[in-house]
Amino acid sequence: MGVSTHTTEDPHVSPSRVRRFLPALAAWLAVTLTFAPALAQARPVQLTGWVQWIAANKLMLVLDSGLGVPVDLTRVPLDQYQTLAQRDQIAVMGVVSDDTRGVIGVSVVRIPD
Repeated sequence: MGVSTHTTEDPHVSPSRVRRFLPALAAWLAVTLTFAPALAQARPVQLTGWVQWIAANKLMLVLDSGLGVPVDLTRVPLDQYQTLAQRDQIAVMGVVSDDTRGVIGVSVVRIPD
């Protein structure tokens, strides 16, 4: 009666299988981390309403529903908003801010009466 030197290994966890799986895992992880910032980017929006107030690079846009939306104008060219006044009808294109409380504007267009 001899002693068997054969060890029973789980075929699902064999070292050769792990070595083959590691490059795929590394590639998946690299792709996931590469695209993670893109997934977290803000959503583009277009809002229309009227100017409640404007001061320096901030604007309060009132939507037709009556909801006020603060707009950060730091990325909007000055010539697009320097002549705006209260009650002017406008369309604002931009992205939702990180805190989702307002919009970071990239373009403002006055809507003719």
